[in-house]
Amino acid sequence: MRNERTKERTGCATHNSDCWTRADVPSDEEVAVLNDMREIKARVKELKKRQSEISLNKGEYLEEKSRLKMEMTELKEEWCKLDEKRKKAAHDRMILLGYDKT
Repeated sequence: MRNERTKERTGCATHNSDCWTRADVPSDEEVAVLNDMREIKARVKELKKRQSEISLNKGEYLEEKSRLKMEMTELKEEWCKLDEKRKKAAHDRMILLGYDKT
């Protein structure tokens, strides 16, 4: 049985007017969040590479090490926020598809 929100008639040219619209999987919201998460992952990779490059110089680059650590912390916080958005978007999709009734 389909969820009420998916019961929109399309009237597509290929089929008759009784066609149902399909929900995008993953949803547009999920795709946007996942793209943002990919950008964070790429930035973290760059930062870790730079951290390993400067870790060989124990006394040097103290200011840069501190800045990198701060930026990594900020990225981790942003990642957690995006992960919550991703989970909510996935849950909303499951409701839309009729797999979850809550």
